[in-house]
Amino acid sequence: ELYYNDSKKLETTSGGSTVTGSLGINESTPTFPSGEGIEIYSSAYPRLKLSNSTTGTAGTDGTQIYLSGSNTIIDNKDSEDIIIHTNADEKVRIRSNGSVVVGNGVSITGVATVSSGATCYGDIRAGNSSSSGLILVSPNGSTYRVGVDNSGNLSASSV
Repeated sequence: ELYYNDSKKLETTSGGSTVTGSLGINESTPTFPSGEGIEIYSSAYPRLKLSNSTTGTAGTDGTQIYLSGSNTIIDNKDSEDIIIHTNADEKVRIRSNGSVVVGNGVSITGVATVSSGATCYGDIRAGNSSSSGLILVSPNGSTYRVGVDNSGNLSASSV
């Protein structure tokens, strides 16, 4: 146990460790807009690294979240997808090839798939019904839904 001003701040047990209050790594007074948390400080690249027996533990393994200047970087060092869940369900998947799937990553039915390379070539896939398509805005502010039928014919309708 570790105390500060007669107050327990750190406790270690056979099951792990407990920190009471905020934890600062290279920061003696971690501060947050509300609540408590963990603050990692580095004058260059503060990092949080996640690794396991599948990813390995070398510098080129695992996933890192870090700052580079004012930019926030999420860096999966392995050639695997980055998946974002909310409400216990997949909502966004960034595939290791750079394509992005928004919606259910298992099926692309009714979801938008955006694929882009370094030179911004790509496709947008949307919908599978006559009431879905790509919404475009004309120079005068009018909006149109552009779609395609089962024969490949394009259609446009005002929305």
